[in-house]
Amino acid sequence: MTRERETAMESLESRVADHYSVEHIVDTIKAALEKAGADPDNPTPDDLKPVDEFHTGGQEATDALLDQLEIDREIRVLDIGSGIGGTARHVAGRAGCHVTGVDLTPGYVAAAKVLSTLVGLEERTLFKTGSALDLPVEDDAFDLALMFHV
Repeated sequence: MTRERETAMESLESRVADHYSVEHIVDTIKAALEKAGADPDNPTPDDLKPVDEFHTGGQEATDALLDQLEIDREIRVLDIGSGIGGTARHVAGRAGCHVTGVDLTPGYVAAAKVLSTLVGLEERTLFKTGSALDLPVEDDAFDLALMFHV
């Protein structure tokens, strides 16, 4: 790739990340949890369900895909475009495996880490800021990759 093209791609990725940046994501989610009657400092994955699957079809679409796959505790999963981590947490919770999420938006990655800790899935999830076009992961580090609405 030429340097000119790399610069254009970096500019595009920066504009996309800026477009999706939202301040105080975790505070907003905690306020909504409290309003819904959930403990904002100790939510369950089900408490997060209304906001956690940030893609078309939500958790039902995720489950429809997962029902077609064989995922167990030993499978290493990559979630490309992981947003605030809902899909990664759902897969990790359902299958007991480890899921790494990569997203272009730093605020989403930060929120994903906090939310995973709040629901007790921080040991099964890892989130990194990066581009789907240049993933910040080692080659052959995963058995399965997922990508919803990216």
